[in-house]
Amino acid sequence: MTPEMLPVFIPIVAILVVFGFPVALIFTLKWFKLKDKELQLESEMRKTSGQALEARVQRLESIILSLDADLRASPRGGTGIREGGDRIRKDQQRARANAQARGRNNG
Repeated sequence: MTPEMLPVFIPIVAILVVFGFPVALIFTLKWFKLKDKELQLESEMRKTSGQALEARVQRLESIILSLDADLRASPRGGTGIREGGDRIRKDQQRARANAQARGRNNG
């Protein structure tokens, strides 16, 4: 770059600065305004999602408590879980015995 070219670049740079600076300024302001709105929407969404999650947890807790009360009030008493295992084993043994008896009768 020679010293004679410097006067040619001065008007070009001046035009770019005069017209480019306001555009860059407006772009920057709009960008940060957009980011601010996004953050506000996200914070509102987190509040509502937290409330919805809390409502779901409370509903699940109430369902579990009602099921627990129903199981305790069952005629067998207790939760029925321990007794169910013995009953299942007896049903399986009975089914095997029936299958063996059918095999002997058909054969």
